[in-house]
Amino acid sequence: MKVIWSPSALREVIRIYDYLTDFNPKAAAEVFTALMEAGNNLRDFPHRGRPVRNSDKREIVTSYPYIIRYRVNRDGTSVSCAFGIPPAAQRTPKNPIPSPEGRHQWVRHLQRHL
Repeated sequence: MKVIWSPSALREVIRIYDYLTDFNPKAAAEVFTALMEAGNNLRDFPHRGRPVRNSDKREIVTSYPYIIRYRVNRDGTSVSCAFGIPPAAQRTPKNPIPSPEGRHQWVRHLQRHL
């Protein structure tokens, strides 16, 4: 089975990596690796994610708070991956954490969960 990442999903993973690198390059690399491995491992276990209600998609929660939504193609030969972050969890320059202390708390939270 082949895993196909959407261009927007890859851009999002890179954006997360770039953002985290400013605070902790090691954590950024670990999150990036975890996200890519989670998506790429779907080639071996394509149905491991939970079904998304009222949809033909499935999703896996990877490194908190990131979610990979995907669809196993009907012919069973490929998995198409999209990527998402729940809106309440988005903490990027587009939706910044209001204070430097808030950023440090978020990075510490990520470090504890890696």
